[in-house]
Formats: sequence, C-alpha cells, structure tokens
Amino acid sequence: ALLAVVAVETVLNVARHDGKQGNVDAKIHFAPADNKLDLDLKASEPAGGIIANLLKLPDAPPVDIVVSGTGPLANWNGVGTFVVDRKIVTQLTGRHQLSDKGHYIEAKGDGEFERFLPEKFKSLFAGKTSFDVAGTATNAGGVDIEHATIESGAVHGTATGNVDPKGASDLAVELSAKDKPVTIDVGNSAVPILVAVEKATARAFGDGKAPMVDIGTSLASIAVGGTQLNNVTGQIHSDGFDVENRSGPVSVKLAAAGLKTDVATLAPLVTGTLAADLSGSISRDNVTIDKGTLRSDALNAALTAGVSLADLSMTLKMNADAVSKALPPQISSLLGERVKFSATATRDPQGAFAANSLELTSGSLSASGTASAQGSDIQANVKGTLGDVSALSSLAGTPLAGGVNFALTASGPRWAPDFSVSADSASLTAAGRTVKDIKLSAKGKADIANPQADVSLTGSVEEQPLDIGAS
Repeated sequence: ALLAVVAVETVLNVARHDGKQGNVDAKIHFAPADNKLDLDLKASEPAGGIIANLLKLPDAPPVDIVVSGTGPLANWNGVGTFVVDRKIVTQLTGRHQLSDKGHYIEAKGDGEFERFLPEKFKSLFAGKTSFDVAGTATNAGGVDIEHATIESGAVHGTATGNVDPKGASDLAVELSAKDKPVTIDVGNSAVPILVAVEKATARAFGDGKAPMVDIGTSLASIAVGGTQLNNVTGQIHSDGFDVENRSGPVSVKLAAAGLKTDVATLAPLVTGTLAADLSGSISRDNVTIDKGTLRSDALNAALTAGVSLADLSMTLKMNADAVSKALPPQISSLLGERVKFSATATRDPQGAFAANSLELTSGSLSASGTASAQGSDIQANVKGTLGDVSALSSLAGTPLAGGVNFALTASGPRWAPDFSVSADSASLTAAGRTVKDIKLSAKGKADIANPQADVSLTGSVEEQPLDIGAS
C-alpha cells in the first residue's frame, strides 16, 4: 500500500519570471510497485543563467540539458546531453542494475572539456575526450571497478580494482601521455612549476583502511625559473597509509639524468646524474624525514628534516661532502680536494630563518658559526683557522707562508649591517719577510653606498714594533 502511495506521475513546467528566458520541462513516472522509472527532462537557459553560474562556466554561456531514461529500477538505462553555447559538450549513456553485490553502474560518453578546466590542467584534456566506466557500489560500502578508461588527445588513463574500507583493497591507476609529454603547471602565478609528464602509475593494496601504496612517475622535465631537471623518475612507497587520517610511513626515491640552471654557483655541484632517497612519515600536521640522501657527481649529502604543515616551521639537519672544484674559484683555492659541511637550519612560525652549528672543514681550513635572518635583518658569527695561507699567494701576488685564526660578526639590515672582523697569527711570511704576533681588527658598517670601517694592525718585523691604524 505504501508503494502505491509514493508512486509519482507528473508533468513539470518551470519558467523564469524575472524578465529573463529559461525553462525546465520534465515528465516523470516513478512507480515503485511496478519497479519502474521513466524520465524525460529538458532544461534551457540563456547566457548568464543559473546553471552556468553554478558550474562557474567561463563567460556564463547559454546552457541546454536533456536527460531521458526508462526501465525497471533494477535495470534502468538513461541518456544525457549537455550543450553549452549551442555546442554539444558531452553526450552520456548510463545503466543501473541491482545485483547481490550492490548497485552496478555503467557510464560512457565523450565531449570537449578543455575550455571548462583551470588553465593549469587544460593540456590534459586537449581535443575530444571519451570515458567508459563500469563498476559496483557494493553493499559493504566499497567500490569495485570493473573497468574505467579516459582518453583525450593528450593522455590515456585507466583504473581497475576495488576499494573496501572494511576489508581488502587492490586498486591500480595509470595515466600515460600519448604522442608527447603533456605539460601541467603545479606551481602558482608567482612561481610556475612546469612538469612534463610521460607516465604516472599508482596502486593501493592490502588493508582497506591502511593499504600499502606504490606510486611511480616518469617525467620528461621539471622546470622552475631558470632551473630544469631532465628525465626524472620517481617512486613513492608506503607500507600502510591511513586513508581516513591521511598519515603513514613514506619513502621517496627520485633520479634525474641532469640539471640545467642559470645559477652559476649551483651548476658545478649538480653535474651528472642526480639522486635523492628519502624515508620518513607524513600526517595531517607534519612531514618528517628520518633519513635522506642527495647525490650528484660532485656532492654527497645526508639529511633529516621536519616540517609543520600548519605554520611551515621547519628543522633541517645536513651533512655534506663535495668536490672542492665545484665551488667558486675564490673559495676552492683555499680548500683541499674535498670539503665537508654540516649545519642545522630552522624556520620558525613567523618566518625567521636560522642556521646553527655551522661547520666546514677542508684541507687546512676549518670554520664554525651561526647565522640567522628575520625580516630584513641578519646576524652572523663565524670563526675559524686557515693553517696554511700559501693558497692565498696568487691573490696577494707574492709568496705567503704561515697560518691565521679569524673571526667575523655581523648584525643589522642586510643591505648595511654592522660588522667586526679580527685575525691573528703567530707568524706570517710575505715576499721573504716575516711578521710576528700579528693582530688585525676591523669594525664598521658594510653599506655599499657609504662603507665605513676602523682598521688596526699590530705586530713586529725584525724585532721592530708594527702599529698601523686607518679609518
């Protein structure tokens, strides 16, 4: 009796009365007792209509929608057409069947969607795009995908498998560029990051609540400003990623055949094949790298890191070993064959950066210190020893011998900080003459427009005192 009561047969005509055109005509025959649904829907709106604005269509063009279907609820078939600006955007056919497992659904269609997508992703759906999906929404609350394909002028994508939050899952997804890599922008208007994708794969399998995850990528290039990575491959793995809480262990492996950059000081350090190997965890609030390595022909580095996603505060610890010749010649001339560097860097919630426990050793040079930056102000404190100054002979234009201790402090606006420099040596020899007990100090302001400094130098030459001052 109740089924007979809820049976519906109606003809609906809706027209706008605000001075604008637009109408909806619908014929609906819903008879649960007879297990039947007949539907005939036609909607039409001019430019600037409600549908176009709800869908945020560019320029709010006129929209027409036609949907029709008939059959028993357990085996219902329907057809839909979506027309924008008097051009067919998509045509869709669908089917619904009831089974012991749940609701089986088929949908296939095609259309041209490029104009309706964000600029960053238009390249993925260039030309005509077709799709074909068949699967079951299971009674257990999961999804069983029999097949799913999408094909555009630029890419081919597939998905198959099942997702069951209460049981076992095994879902595989693949996206491949067709004739050439497809470029998408994953950055923003201030810093575009152009990624040329050849292929991407993903698989989630195991416990439906926390499946194992494998993601693979093959990228022709990644370009940011004047820097470009070429022939990049990536692998991401999780032994159990908690889907609901978006957390779990993660390992990442990246490799690139080469890097081109317009940063002159960086280029020598990243020659040849580049590789990164990172392992840690992610959650809603934090990203943690428990162990990481970075390698190139010139550089070996190990690191750990932690980032808060709420305020982007960060801690980074790094130990690096690099070929000295990869550094600028003004520095490399003072170094041995390789240089070792370590530091702990932090960023606080207000955006202030600090580098603590800075240490550098190479050949006879060793240095340590701290540095920080907050807004436009900087602070630095560095001290060290150069055990053999002969490396400076070419710069001085005369043979040098001996060793020197040095210290530097700086604080204030980065364009004009106050500074203090000191150096001392028990004995230095230049051009055959030896100066003993040398003490050099300089204090002032490093203002490019108006530099200021007070300098003093004391020592002794052939038992005669040396005392020089300047400002």
